Order: sequence, then C-alpha cells, then structure tokens
Amino acid sequence: MNVAINFIAYSMGLMLCVYCSSDGVQHTKSCNPAEEFKDYQFSFLYGSNDFKETIQIKADRKTIGNCSLITNTCRAFSSGYVNLSMQEYYGNKILILTIRNISRNHQFNGLLFSTSFLNPFKIQSRLECRPLVFSKARRFSCASNISRTGVIVTCSAQSIYPQGRCHVYINNTLQKLNIQSRHEVLMETPTYFTSACTFLLPNSSLRSGNCDVNVTMYPNVTNNDTDVLYG
Repeated sequence: MNVAINFIAYSMGLMLCVYCSSDGVQHTKSCNPAEEFKDYQFSFLYGSNDFKETIQIKADRKTIGNCSLITNTCRAFSSGYVNLSMQEYYGNKILILTIRNISRNHQFNGLLFSTSFLNPFKIQSRLECRPLVFSKARRFSCASNISRTGVIVTCSAQSIYPQGRCHVYINNTLQKLNIQSRHEVLMETPTYFTSACTFLLPNSSLRSGNCDVNVTMYPNVTNNDTDVLYG
C-alpha cells in the first residue's frame, strides 16, 4: 500500500475570561489554566446594584489592589506584575485583572485570587480563582516506520509540563488507538518533562493516496480530554 503521511502538530492559544454575576449571593468558580510565560487575564462582572462599591482584590491573604465602581479607577499594589482596569459592558462594569508573564517561579503562582466588597454590610458576590500553570512543548517532532501491519509512529515533545498526552487524527477524524506513552524528568528548576507517544496506524485505517495524520501533544493539566485545547 502506497501511503503518503503528512504530520501536522497544532498549537492553539486561549483567551481566559471568567465572570462572576452580582445577584446578592456568594459565588465560587474555578478558572482556566494559565500558559507559562504568557499574560494571564480573567474578569469579574458587576451589575448596577454594585456601582457604589469599592472592590478589594487579594492573592491569598495579601491585598494586591482596589477598584472603585464609582470612579471606574483601579490601583494595583504590585504594579510590576499585576494590572487592574475597569470597562463598561452593556450597563454592567467589568474589573479586569492581568498577571504579567506568569510562570511556575512567579510569586503569584498557585495563589488563590479573590474579590470582595470593602463595605462590610454589602452581601458579597465573590469570585475565586487558583490558576494552574502549564507549559507547551518547546520542540515537537514525529517519525514513522512502515511495518507489515501498518505504520508505527513515534512523536516526542521536549520541555512540556505537566506530562504530555497525544491525540491522533486521520483526515481530521479523532482516532481510538492504543497509544503508549513514556516520560522523562528533565533536571531543570522548575520541573519539565520529555514526553513521547508511540502508536500503530493499522493498514485498515489508511487509504491509498495522501493521508493527513495530525498529532497533538498537550500537557495533561486536568487529566481530561479537554486539555487538548492547551496543546
């Protein structure tokens, strides 16, 4: 069988934005993972009932800034790492918090970010976020060998965190394959991995002519298939 195989690795960015409604009750929501060495942004939404309030933003127990819904102004106490701003959105107001160039060595990595009203008599509408920091592979490559039963493919990614997993597509269709993975810890601080996945593309899954085999290696951030979004 004469089959030409083209390997394509995907890398996708993700804009992170998490909202908290203001309906007089407390809210606690999770937030999306953060890509290492990128700016990480998430948002808090406030309705007209909150427009006379001042918001306090904390990282764990440390106050990192305040925002006034009266004047639409913010003050960040760690301005080298954190940016705070206000925007209006269809009659509501949005507080935007940006952590600059987040990494696993960052002073804010692993901390719980939260907002609350400074007014102690105001019923709290609160959002909490503890971002997990991941790292995409710095280098990614695949190689193939033809066997009697099909094509054996091995893909390797260097400097990925946490350990990598593979999704395999043939002509844009996700395949259910027996994928074997192996991982090696790189002697770096913080820790990174070299991850490799090996799988067999059986002859039955390949057709004569061009066959696009797309392999996405992604960090296993939450141990869920949706982590492929971070690959």
